[in-house]
Amino acid sequence: LPTMKTPAGVVVIGISCFFLAIGTLASPLHRPMLLGGVLLTGKPAAAWRVALSLARCGIGYGLLKPLRFMWVLYLCAAGVAVISLTLNLLHDSRFWELFLLSGASSSAIPRLVAFAKEAHVLFILTHLLTAMYIARQQGYFRDKQPL
Repeated sequence: LPTMKTPAGVVVIGISCFFLAIGTLASPLHRPMLLGGVLLTGKPAAAWRVALSLARCGIGYGLLKPLRFMWVLYLCAAGVAVISLTLNLLHDSRFWELFLLSGASSSAIPRLVAFAKEAHVLFILTHLLTAMYIARQQGYFRDKQPL
């Protein structure tokens, strides 16, 4: 039974999941965050940061392993991320609140809000493109391990 070589893109996406998880945990846990257009502060923000980091680690491991249905889980996670980021963009007044709570100077907030919006669009496109790539690689995940 011939084995397929791991696609380089799957490896890159899997490793980037680990780096994103580490980056999420490296930031202060108590810092406010936007999630689906809702501004979270304090313990809820910290709990969501830890949960998102664990999910990213699990997805990264599943992509590198590769686990049989990880491509489906990745597509679901990317879909949830796109929906959450889109809701953040629709509630753009929350960006102002976020930067006010984080202690940014009032003169810098308009530039920070513009940057946050542009970053959200970039993240949406990144999630969509990586999801399309993983969907094209589903045969690799199906052929690796029996159910």
